[in-house]
Amino acid sequence: SATGTTLLTPQYSWENALNIEGNTRIYQPNSGYGYALSVTGDSYMEGNLDVSGILSADQLDVTHISYSAVPLDVSRDVIVNSDMSVTGKTNITAQDIWSPALDIIGQTQIYQPSTAFGPALRVTGNSIFDGDMDLSGSFTGGFVEVTEFHLSPSGLTGYVMDISGSTLVSGNIDVTGILSANALDVSQITLAATILDVSRDVNISGTLDIQESIRLTPLAVPPGSPVEGMMYYDVTSHKLRVYNGTGWQNCF
Repeated sequence: SATGTTLLTPQYSWENALNIEGNTRIYQPNSGYGYALSVTGDSYMEGNLDVSGILSADQLDVTHISYSAVPLDVSRDVIVNSDMSVTGKTNITAQDIWSPALDIIGQTQIYQPSTAFGPALRVTGNSIFDGDMDLSGSFTGGFVEVTEFHLSPSGLTGYVMDISGSTLVSGNIDVTGILSANALDVSQITLAATILDVSRDVNISGTLDIQESIRLTPLAVPPGSPVEGMMYYDVTSHKLRVYNGTGWQNCF
């Protein structure tokens, strides 16, 4: 029994200052102050270390950590050089409102087994990605703000972007390829060099205002299944013809 401070110094630099072969219990009375055990140098333990209170260390190298009821509370940085497997739920809270709760430098892969339910990663607050984010599956979120999108065709549907719901775009959309849509509602369409190529019927419920000319493709035969009001340019007579409900008539 030692009531004061006990200093243990090894005889040689390659020996241990304290060698314990059996079970050892070190505790501190409730009325005491300071530490029950303070180790200044390195400590090596070959067996198990059962900590019922708080374990404070600048650097801790362990093979396996098992928690019974108390979660892991880390106030400093944690460096994981190997795999970290979490079978339960991991809650990460930021230290302050201007710091990120999770800061990942490098490549990170988050996946979900096929037998599991629910999302592999769920973020309640805002997320900021400074680099690239590669998604091989689906992404569900409330608000996504990105600088640039690069979409590759899907192996299942073959589409670059498959949107099942409504999409609101407040800015401009620059399309260098083909834009295919069943219903497209836009306030203004600006075509740079390519004319509008429509393979289906176009229904305009309002007024079509054309500032310059209309160019109709000359046809040698009238269109099939005509309805009243349909018109075409006849290549033989070089006239604009309109269907009046019973037959084709020349407009001039």
